[in-house]
Amino acid sequence: FTTPSRAPQLAMLDSSRSSKPSKELISGRLCKLSTRGSWQSRFFMLDEESLTYYSGKQRRERVNFFQLKDFVDAFAIGQIRKGEFELVFSGLAREVFPERRLRLKVLSG
Repeated sequence: FTTPSRAPQLAMLDSSRSSKPSKELISGRLCKLSTRGSWQSRFFMLDEESLTYYSGKQRRERVNFFQLKDFVDAFAIGQIRKGEFELVFSGLAREVFPERRLRLKVLSG
């Protein structure tokens, strides 16, 4: 992961937010477990309001985003030594209703 001072500033806006972009807190690549059971490398960005992830090397194709107000829990699972963990979101938004779990792992190397 890189800190905002070392990463390009990306402003994510959606219709429910004000016109002022949120400050990026941290960003970088993680692997995400797909519904088919394969690990996919994705670029993740955490800002003051949301967690967003992108496909592609240019970070132009937004795959999904989650409002931090819907964040429930995070915990280590699976092969902890390999940096696997899970994030849990829950809320009324279609992206997280009734619950959405993201299984992630840190890229080795």
